[in-house]
Amino acid sequence: MYGKNNYILQQTKREPTKNLAELRNHILGEIAKDPEHAMTKTRLEKIIYSFHPPRSLTLSRRVRSRESLTDYIARYTHEMKNGTRLNTHKLRYGASTLKNYTIPV
Repeated sequence: MYGKNNYILQQTKREPTKNLAELRNHILGEIAKDPEHAMTKTRLEKIIYSFHPPRSLTLSRRVRSRESLTDYIARYTHEMKNGTRLNTHKLRYGASTLKNYTIPV
């Protein structure tokens, strides 16, 4: 019983070490290809990203850009009016709540 669990635990402990060793070998190989240039932060980032791209670049779904506070409030009130934004009880917002959130023009 303990033998199988111990084996799985040992394998999961070895996996990050193996991945780090592969990354180290990749970095050293890239440095050896071009030893004339100094190692800078941007060069190291490029080498690391060539080995393992960041998640935000590899996601297939659209990444929402950073929006301002006024845009967020406008989107929030629009979603409340549409009924796509639900309150904490998973219900649509009532008319009196919407009236309080919107600014009379």
